[in-house]
Amino acid sequence: MSEQKTFKYLDQANSQGSDAAQDFLSKKMSKNKYASVSNPDNPYSMGEGSTPSGKSYPGEAIPGTEKYTANSRDYGSDTWKHGDMGAVSFEDSWNEGAYAQQIKATGPVNSDYDEKFAALGKGNSSIDDDGEWVALKEQSNQQAGTREEFKALAKEWQDAGYDVRVQDLDNSKGANFADIAVRKGPGGKTTSETKAPTPIKHSPEIRQAKERVQSYEQDVLSGETSKQIFGKGEEMAKADYSFDASQGANAIGSSPSAKADANTATASFLDNKVAKTKKQLQLN
Repeated sequence: MSEQKTFKYLDQANSQGSDAAQDFLSKKMSKNKYASVSNPDNPYSMGEGSTPSGKSYPGEAIPGTEKYTANSRDYGSDTWKHGDMGAVSFEDSWNEGAYAQQIKATGPVNSDYDEKFAALGKGNSSIDDDGEWVALKEQSNQQAGTREEFKALAKEWQDAGYDVRVQDLDNSKGANFADIAVRKGPGGKTTSETKAPTPIKHSPEIRQAKERVQSYEQDVLSGETSKQIFGKGEEMAKADYSFDASQGANAIGSSPSAKADANTATASFLDNKVAKTKKQLQLN
């Protein structure tokens, strides 16, 4: 929107007050320009309709598209020698018939389990002798429900991002107690497909505020504000208080309405004096 002085209703020679007002308002308005707008054709758009971008607006995740990528861990060579069974390799899930087994973590390490894991320590069996392993539980393998309970514990900690190791789930090899141990898994990152952020939409309150600003600025730039303030006075001055040297004493005129008011006031004053005088002299 271009700025221009639009007081075309006044003669240039007699419009100094209006020009000064317009210059003042235009100068003030020049300090109130928007740095950027979402719609170049509408300087009052102020971002509405635009789609935000950048690191602060990463996009909205699409449900159901989550994908977990684990950090690198060499499970292939990470075997566990368990008695006469030899090397026990890692598997992806629980093996129903296994006497001993190792299970890989299936997700990122869940921070809700940090305190639980920190409270664990080494047990009395060899299951946690290796490195970061700690004992989770020991229970008689002859007790009803032990295998089912250990299976549930293994699934819980596996889903929480922990590797799981289980041994002696029955007494077929002479052991009387089953053991389960855990260690932190390799961790990783879960990513999702994303869709673009929703375009900005202003609230009714903001839209109303923008309309008020727009109306005000347009009135200023069109000259309407200055006209309302100074235009009427200048027109009256031009029409009623002009000086005409050819009219002699009558050249310094006042407005017709002012002259009429003065005549009325004079007549009223004289009538009042006459009435008082007649009353004093008792004249009818």
